[in-house]
Amino acid sequence: MKLLYVDEPKSNREAVQFFLDEASHCNEYDYGDAMREWNRELLYLRSHLKDSSPWVFQKLQQMQNYIQFAPNWDVDSTRVRIIQDANELKEHFILSEMAGRAA
Repeated sequence: MKLLYVDEPKSNREAVQFFLDEASHCNEYDYGDAMREWNRELLYLRSHLKDSSPWVFQKLQQMQNYIQFAPNWDVDSTRVRIIQDANELKEHFILSEMAGRAA
């Protein structure tokens, strides 16, 4: 097992990008193995984003539901969905940062 998070992310966007990198590079073919890897990364992301908006919490819960609690058992389609959702989270934080700078 690899060491996780040598450098702690400094922003929510960095944390999402790390999750996105890890999720997209998961090379497990067995759904159970992939699910454990994705879920571990998702739990870390969730702990990093614990003070985020209700929308972020809802998105993370939705991701955990389709990864762990109600999976479709297909690694490739789940990976695509994870990447789409993580990119939505990243875009949310980019827009939030831009709004903060404009204010």
